Amino acid sequence: MSTSDPTRRRSRLSARTIVQWSPGGTVSLNGQPVALTDLRSGDEIIIGLPAGSTAVTGQGASALPRSALGIVQADSINIVRRSPTPQSR
Repeated sequence: MSTSDPTRRRSRLSARTIVQWSPGGTVSLNGQPVALTDLRSGDEIIIGLPAGSTAVTGQGASALPRSALGIVQADSINIVRRSPTPQSR
């Protein structure tokens, strides 16, 4: 995840996709409920889509800045924070 705006219930992913959180949707970290304000830049998220929905995003890659490639409506998200691995010497 790149940025999060809890007041607008939106997050922007590094792939330029916008995730719009549904009102009443759930957010969890390690199986425990958390607030949208707990999201941090660099978090990996698993998006739960509402039943019967699909996610459509744009294709193509460019180094040039562009607007968002797509918007995904999310019913739930699970935050994944990976522990840094010790570097071998």
